[in-house]
Amino acid sequence: MAGAFVLMAALVVSFTHAWTRGGLLIDGPGVSLWLQVVLDHWRAGYGLSYWMPEMWTGTPFFALFPSFHLLMLVPLAALWGPDTAVKAATVAAQVAGAWGAFVLARSLWGRMWAAVVAGVAYGCHPYFVASGALFGQEASVWVFAVTPWLIWSLRLALRGDGAVYVALAGLFAGFAVLQQAEHAFGLALLCALLVLIAAVRARRLGRRPRGAGGVMFRAGVVVVLALGTTAFWLVPFLVMKDAFVLTPPSDVRASLDLLSGALGRRPGAFLTRAGPEAVTYDFGRLVEDFLAMKGNVAASFYLGWAAVVGTLVTVVLIARRNDDDDGTLCAVLIASVLGIWLSLGTVPLAGSNLTTVSGAGALVVVGTLSGLLIGAFLRRLQLGRRAVAWAVACALALFAAPYVSPIVAAQRFVPFLEYIRFPRFWPLAAMGVALGAAYPLVVLQRWAESRQRRLAPLFGAATALAMCGILFADLAPYRGYYAMQMPRNAQAYDDAVAPLRENMVGARVALPTYGDPLTVDNLIIRGVDVTTGWPHPLAEKYVYQLTAKAFNAPAGYRDAALGLAATGYLGGEVLSLPGEEPRRIESVRFDPNPSVLPLVRAYRQVVLLDDESVAPELATALGQRRIGVVSGVREEALAGLDVAHVPSGDACEEATIPGSMNAAVAREVAMACALKRWVGETTGRPAISIADGVGAIFDAPLEGLSGIAVWLNQGPDRTIFSLYEVGPDGRSLGNEVRRGLFSGYDHNDMAAFRFEPVPSGQRYAFVLTCPECGEDEAAEVFRSDAGPERTTLVGDELRGGIALSYSPIYDRVPMAPPTPTRLSPERAGPGEWRIGVDGPEAALVVVAEANFPGWKAKVDGRPATLVRADAAFLGVVVPPGAHTVSLSYHKPTAALTVGRALTGVTLLACALMVAYGRPWRRRARPAPPADGSRSPGGPPGSQRAAGQRAAGAAGGRAA
Repeated sequence: MAGAFVLMAALVVSFTHAWTRGGLLIDGPGVSLWLQVVLDHWRAGYGLSYWMPEMWTGTPFFALFPSFHLLMLVPLAALWGPDTAVKAATVAAQVAGAWGAFVLARSLWGRMWAAVVAGVAYGCHPYFVASGALFGQEASVWVFAVTPWLIWSLRLALRGDGAVYVALAGLFAGFAVLQQAEHAFGLALLCALLVLIAAVRARRLGRRPRGAGGVMFRAGVVVVLALGTTAFWLVPFLVMKDAFVLTPPSDVRASLDLLSGALGRRPGAFLTRAGPEAVTYDFGRLVEDFLAMKGNVAASFYLGWAAVVGTLVTVVLIARRNDDDDGTLCAVLIASVLGIWLSLGTVPLAGSNLTTVSGAGALVVVGTLSGLLIGAFLRRLQLGRRAVAWAVACALALFAAPYVSPIVAAQRFVPFLEYIRFPRFWPLAAMGVALGAAYPLVVLQRWAESRQRRLAPLFGAATALAMCGILFADLAPYRGYYAMQMPRNAQAYDDAVAPLRENMVGARVALPTYGDPLTVDNLIIRGVDVTTGWPHPLAEKYVYQLTAKAFNAPAGYRDAALGLAATGYLGGEVLSLPGEEPRRIESVRFDPNPSVLPLVRAYRQVVLLDDESVAPELATALGQRRIGVVSGVREEALAGLDVAHVPSGDACEEATIPGSMNAAVAREVAMACALKRWVGETTGRPAISIADGVGAIFDAPLEGLSGIAVWLNQGPDRTIFSLYEVGPDGRSLGNEVRRGLFSGYDHNDMAAFRFEPVPSGQRYAFVLTCPECGEDEAAEVFRSDAGPERTTLVGDELRGGIALSYSPIYDRVPMAPPTPTRLSPERAGPGEWRIGVDGPEAALVVVAEANFPGWKAKVDGRPATLVRADAAFLGVVVPPGAHTVSLSYHKPTAALTVGRALTGVTLLACALMVAYGRPWRRRARPAPPADGSRSPGGPPGSQRAAGQRAAGAAGGRAA
């Protein structure tokens, strides 16, 4: 068996070129970046800190990901550097996955050469290759690696072959979740099918202990062990999940539309063979390919013709000959087909063009395959004659699946599924076609043994080598992923950082959410404090609204929102002109943010919100007026400050505000509430042309409405604005009360249409038209999804579910005078601040660090109340005089203690199960006769099942 392992490892490593030539693409630089930050903290004596203030305006590390895979890589990174460590770990995962597929196949069939084919087909599958070498998802690649080991151990655990397999199955499942939790749904689907098959088999064969009940008990133990293994991360995560962004459901839907929608419209991508188009590939073009679902990205979803043909044969064999008595192969294949269909079914296909040969052909092939496979699967459940009807019904359901959007439908009731950006079913698909490609060799070898037993091993070896050759020839283009590189220019990063070095504590840099990952990595490694950028920003939920979402807003609003996070510069790459050579980063441009606020600042006037949902928009407006916004605290805690309290439970429904700034603040609240409906929600939504007239119905509850600001995609010079009264029915337009043209831009850089103030307490409608514009000259209004209320006018029609990007215009709140308080800030370490405060009056001191639960404040060494300031940051009220404010982040001790204790107990239980469970070695039972005949009195297939159990034990010894 050692020789088989060496062979598998050599084949995989040679296929990957040992990954010595290429670079890390897409997500890969992000993993390398995280690892570099971990190393820096480790070397500075902080260990694996739960707080990484250098990343995205301060985010606890466990909020980004479990961090387990980084711990695995720290030793390698310390020796070879982060990039090499990530690449070495990815290749190691492919070897581990190939060996796992070999062990699984050997335990199923007892045939070494068929197992070799399964290992090669899995370890070099395009899904496996692309996930590592192209997408750089090192954590996801380890889920690929552990999938066959999970199937192998769970199968033996459910059969009752020993407590050691129960322990291993729980550990493997927990490991997969710790690597990338998004895969948990796909693996749960696979495991559920294995449990179902094992329960039916146990009931049929009378397995002990206690048949199907024993199977369900062992399955439950596996789930408990998996949860216990992840508890050290899962408990703090669940305790604090409401404090940070997982992924907003609106962004999830946009991602599903992007990737899976493209796959749904091009199902032939699964059968389209292609290889890398260029050795050097710039990030911009990779993203373009991603958006268009073409080129290298589309090719990464290739199932493999050779593997698919072998799987077709396998499905026919197990459907017609009942060859899969164990049922595991059938369950894996079912999970694979379901995984492919769920990947297609995230968006409706009803409006797609499925008449193409590749589209219709792929659907027919997969649908026919599904019908045969479901028939075989249901036969294992012994449903009798009803199995045919069930098979037909399930096959029809699979054909209909893409039209009913199963992932989107399931998001309503499956926990956490609404936060999953991409359906992670790829390991299932790769595992299914790997076993499917190898199984025909088992049948061929049985046939050879029935005729020439002495020459059968030689025949098996020759057939396996031929099959491996076909697989390698089919997958050879994908070796090029390991040679791909992105062009870089280290001098550009050095030049960009030089002007910022003198003001690093006082300013951050914002880069586009999907800018080049090399730029983000290089700037952070060089000491730049980044607000947003690549990888996808995860942060405190309101920090997310002020950074990532703000990029999808008018420029003035974006600058002011980022300014709250002390973002002093807006950066972007300057690329070389496109040509035959890949574009490279010539320089990194930094433009000063005109709306930046200090990283540590003080306010004399504040607005206290009981309803903090509108805080990001209101703080964005008032921060530029030197007025702070606080929430989550009683008014008594703000003693000494000039406070305007918004006491309403829902600030956007009521705006009666007592205090010195009541009327002006009420108008600011009204404008903020209008922005709240659409800021950050217009990604991927088509704009609406005003050529036929576009507008909205709205209420004007406050005095002083003097204009409407609309976010248009181009100059509105010839656009005509009309304001109407709305009839008593709330839907029809009455008299026109104002008409005008574009009159400039408001403070958010939205096109403003100003007019004489109109009476309050009425309902109005505005309409934009451009009668003098040509067909392609009219401006467009950005839009987003809204509730069912029908308030949007397009032409003469009221439409629901659409929110236009507009805001009322009122007189602004007066600018507050500058505070005389002097501040002397010092960042003392990760999650630690010391600030000297000296002033003649009380002040709200704000530090633009994410206000996660766990921060503690002290004033002159005595505990002080910490408030949520400027929507998302840390605020402390300081009395007059000279004082020292200390801020420190404390890990969630109780949750961590409970989680670590549960994980410790789980690992101890697994160790005891391994030590005192049934031994690994078992006496092999006699193999079944070559002709598959049955012994007297035994159930059909019982001898074959016994032989497979013996092969399973041999697989355990091999592992």
